Amino acid sequence: MLGSVLEPPGSLAIPARLVATVGSVREDTGGFRMLAVVADYFPEPLERDDTWGEDEENPTEWLRRSTLPRAKSVRRALNENLRHFEDTHAASLAKKLRHDWKSYYFELLVGRFLQVLGGEVEHEPRGSNEKRIDYRATLPDGVVCVEAVSKRMNLHAISGRAYVSNAEQRIRQAMRDPSKRAQARGASAPSILAIDGGVFGADLDQFDVALLGSTVQHTGFQRETVGFGFDAAGEMAIDPTNPWIGVLAFIAPGVFGATDPVLYLSPHYRGHVPMAFFRLERRMLTIEQFRQPAAQLMDAIRFAEPLQDESS
Repeated sequence: MLGSVLEPPGSLAIPARLVATVGSVREDTGGFRMLAVVADYFPEPLERDDTWGEDEENPTEWLRRSTLPRAKSVRRALNENLRHFEDTHAASLAKKLRHDWKSYYFELLVGRFLQVLGGEVEHEPRGSNEKRIDYRATLPDGVVCVEAVSKRMNLHAISGRAYVSNAEQRIRQAMRDPSKRAQARGASAPSILAIDGGVFGADLDQFDVALLGSTVQHTGFQRETVGFGFDAAGEMAIDPTNPWIGVLAFIAPGVFGATDPVLYLSPHYRGHVPMAFFRLERRMLTIEQFRQPAAQLMDAIRFAEPLQDESS
């Protein structure tokens, strides 16, 4: 169990963070030498175990026991990223990963992304309606709140095929989710929805259709193409009451790397957006196109290394 790994034996009321090897040494004002303990939310196993994860095994259980180089790399990346958060939030995330690895790993990445963007991050601030959103990020020129969504992709079997992805519908559902909307409406700052496209099996084309709309081909009587138009039927276009000012679309984020998200901005929002977000590729309903080289902000976050020296 992950909890037993994060909590030292005995009756001492030591925070979950303090379970790693001893780190640096410092002196207090009285001249006593004191040990500063380094945080390892996912400590190294004490016994060798060079096996891969079993079917249905929670990733944190595999990380707890495996001594494979890849497991060590993942633990190192997790510990380094968790240390960027304040103690209470980091310990809470470490424990939650045991119950829902995918959702809370994505929440961790979103928090670290906001920090890399230059934000001072507050976890789960209480809103005016008592709802809590995942993050409030204070940047040099403004404040935003961000909610992370990472749900398992739902696949429907149909005749003649193994499955059909309903990624577009899942993106729309995330935008419409009443509980998520309540979090945004109660938030103390304009709110952005961060969506994990990986669990939806979504690419940017599907985000475009779900959030903005799609191109329409017009045909004549002889079925010849006579022109093209755009059907602005995306969630951001058709619903002016939607409380989200934008969406951060993450495409296939994982433990071994991630690309910068794409920022979709609502055409109904006329307020301020912190300038740091304009370092990202952004998409919106407009006659203009904004194209710029990727800032590669996610490169500043520690990811595990997909080592190749292991036997499968």
